[in-house]
Amino acid sequence: MMTVVVVLAVVIGLPGLAAALHLGVLAAGSLFYRERRAQGGDEVRFLVLIPAHNEAVVIRRCLESINADARSRDVVLVVADRCTDATATIARRSGARVLERGPEAEPGRAAARQAGLEYARALE
Repeated sequence: MMTVVVVLAVVIGLPGLAAALHLGVLAAGSLFYRERRAQGGDEVRFLVLIPAHNEAVVIRRCLESINADARSRDVVLVVADRCTDATATIARRSGARVLERGPEAEPGRAAARQAGLEYARALE
């Protein structure tokens, strides 16, 4: 009877032990793995696209937060979407590039975002 219990315990415990061993080997191997950096490749740049419609009250603080983490090669683009306030002026003063869409432009955040993407494609 005791032999049956031992055999049963081994049969039940063996798959768990095998899984733990497998994951342990992967974890140990990952400690020494490092991606090779590309030689002479372009560094990653980010485009932060902000569609804004009459956001003069909050745009300065938003851009301050973004600029605190942005790197020199990142681009911050504010799409002033049919604004009737000083959103574009404040965004320029905060160091962002600004694309202004006039009152004849198609309304909506999706249209503003698309216009910003088309503008960004033309950037270097």
